[in-house]
Amino acid sequence: MSATDVIGDVSKSLTRLFDLVLTQDVANTRAKADVVVDGRTILADVPVTYLLFLEKQLVDLYAFVDKLPVLDPAETWTFNDAPGRTPPTR
Repeated sequence: MSATDVIGDVSKSLTRLFDLVLTQDVANTRAKADVVVDGRTILADVPVTYLLFLEKQLVDLYAFVDKLPVLDPAETWTFNDAPGRTPPTR
């Protein structure tokens, strides 16, 4: 295979790649949706790229909340303004 053949193959491959990426990016700028919660639209005409961003943020937020410590429900707890742990009320 000659250098000219390799350059031609790379050119065809890159042209196809650039076309695909452009097609996807243009579609993403046109694709929009509403975010509806309990029948109420809270965000209208949101671009798909922002929806993907929101999805990632929600996944990260869920992971954060899921790792928070949970107090033993068998105990009665009261709020304590002092720093440190809040002991259960017995």
